[in-house]
Amino acid sequence: MTDTFSSTPARFWYSALASRDTWLRGFVYALFIFSTFTMAGMELAVITLHLLVVYHRLRTPVAEWLPKWVYVPFLLLLAMGVFSALINPHTLTALDSMGGEYRLFLPFVLVPALALVNFERLMKVFLVFVVVIGVFSLLQFNFAWHPLHPGLQGKFATGGFGMYLTLGGVMVMTSPVLASLAWSARGRARWMWGGGAALATVTTLLTISRSAWIGLAVAFMVLALRLPRRIAFPLIGVTLAVIVTLGTLIATGWIKERFEGRFDSVLVRRLVETSLSTESERPFLWRSALRGIADAPIFGHGFAPGAYDAYRDALAKEENFTKISYPNLKPHNQFLRVAFAMGVPGLAVFLWMFGAVIVWNGIWLYRASGLFPFEAGLLWGINAALVGSLASGFTLGQFFDSEVQTNILMWMGMSYAVGIALRRRLNEGGLLAD
Repeated sequence: MTDTFSSTPARFWYSALASRDTWLRGFVYALFIFSTFTMAGMELAVITLHLLVVYHRLRTPVAEWLPKWVYVPFLLLLAMGVFSALINPHTLTALDSMGGEYRLFLPFVLVPALALVNFERLMKVFLVFVVVIGVFSLLQFNFAWHPLHPGLQGKFATGGFGMYLTLGGVMVMTSPVLASLAWSARGRARWMWGGGAALATVTTLLTISRSAWIGLAVAFMVLALRLPRRIAFPLIGVTLAVIVTLGTLIATGWIKERFEGRFDSVLVRRLVETSLSTESERPFLWRSALRGIADAPIFGHGFAPGAYDAYRDALAKEENFTKISYPNLKPHNQFLRVAFAMGVPGLAVFLWMFGAVIVWNGIWLYRASGLFPFEAGLLWGINAALVGSLASGFTLGQFFDSEVQTNILMWMGMSYAVGIALRRRLNEGGLLAD
C-alpha cells in the first residue's frame, strides 16, 4: 500500500509550510499588499515578521550587515522616548502612547526577510494593489462614496483608510517610488510603472491633503536630480520659485480674497481658499509646541497626550483662542512633536535616522546605479519619498500616523535590503573595492 504522505505533492506542501523561508516570504508580500489599504493587515504582518525573525534567530547579526551609523539612531530614538517617559509625569500613559514604536525594529526585521524575495516580483504585486486602491479612490472622490466608512461625507479619497490625510501620507511614499522605477525601466515596463505612478499621483491629489501635495512636489523635485544638471537645476529652481510665490500668496490670504467662491472644482477650492490669516489653528498649535519645547529643551515632556494638551489649553486661554477644531489636537508638525516629546536631542536623532537611510541609498547609487537599473530606481524613489514625507511633516505629524509610519519604515527596510543585495552582487563580481 502506498503511503499517501510520501507522494511528491504532499512532501512539497509539507516542506513548504514547515519552512521558515516560506513564512517570511509570505508575510513580506502581505506587508506590502496591506500597506496600501489597511492598518489591521499591516500590524498583523509586522508582528508576525518580528516573531518569525526572533524565533528562528538570524544567522548573521544585523551589526555585521549594516554599519553602526545606520542602525544606532533607531535604537537611540526608542531609548530616548522611553527615558523621556520615565522622567516625566504620567509615565505609564506616555509609555502606552509609545505602543507602536516597536515598529522601529521593522527595517532590520525586513532585511533577512527581503533577502528571500525577488524585488521586482514583489513590486509588481504591490503595483496591482496600488492600482486597485487608486481606482477605488477615483470612485470615492467622484461619487462621494465611502462604503468602508459610512460616517464619512464629502468628495475626497481615503482609500481603505478612515482618513484622507493617511492615504495622502501613504501615497507620498508610493508615487515617487513607482515614478522612479518608470524612469529606470525600458519598453513596456516603463508604461507599467509610469501608469501606476500617474494613478498614485492622482490619488494623492484626490485626498485633498495639502500636506501631501507639498510632500509630493518636493519628492518629484528630488527625482528631477536624475536629469542632466543643466536641466535639473533650472527646473528645480523655477519649481521652487513657483511654490514659494504661490505659498506666500496663499498664506497671506491674497489668493483667497480675490478668488474665493469662483471655482466649482473641489481641488481648486481647496487650494484657493487656504489662508493662514483666517486658518489660524495650525500656527496656534505650533506656538503651543514651541512654548513646551522652550520649557524642556533637553529631555522633552514624553509622549503622554496630556503633556501637550496642557500647553495648548493654557495658550488658548491666554490668547482667548477658540478655533480648535476638535479636542486632543496635536501640533500638526512632526518635528515640533518629536522635540516636544524628546527634546532637541531627540529631534536631532530623528533627523539622523532619516538621513542615515538617505545617505545609505546614496552610497549604493554611486557604486552600482549603472549596473543595476531596477535597484537604482528603487533607491532613487525611496530617497525622494523620504524627503517628500519629511517636507509634508512641516504641516502634519506624518511619522505619528501609524499607517504612514509603517510605510516609511517598510521602505527604509527595503533600502537596507537593496543595498545589502547590491554589495553581495558587486563582491561576487569582484567589482567592489575593499
